[in-house]
Amino acid sequence: MGQHEITIDFGDFDLTGVLEHDRAGRELVLVTDEGPEWLSIQLTQYGLIPEPGNVFIKDWSEHSGLAGRMAGQGLVTIVSSVNVGPFSSRAFEVTPVATEHQDALRSATLQAGVLPGHGRASETDRKPAVSAPESPPATGPGL
Repeated sequence: MGQHEITIDFGDFDLTGVLEHDRAGRELVLVTDEGPEWLSIQLTQYGLIPEPGNVFIKDWSEHSGLAGRMAGQGLVTIVSSVNVGPFSSRAFEVTPVATEHQDALRSATLQAGVLPGHGRASETDRKPAVSAPESPPATGPGL
């Protein structure tokens, strides 16, 4: 991958990749050579939406202890915790720590017209569609 890879400790294993934060979608993913590893979870089914710029990271299953280890690596700041579901499973609301490089790369990517994860944007992706005005129906003798 690229020169700005990080390695995240998942407890039983490590994964290396590029950390991508979709602020608008409130998602955090580690893009590895094998594909994406989704670090965040949506909790809208419980009526929970993280604050703008934040994401939820579950603290169960393969992600048990992940938020704490990422905070220890300086990748996120833990804001709060919530308990959800029938087993009162815990999730952490975190703020991903953006680096100057990530912000500069994001800005350069958008200026170049590249959509993250989709390659180069087409003209229709960058500009709103404008439809041509309809022509009035033809009228006159013989029509």
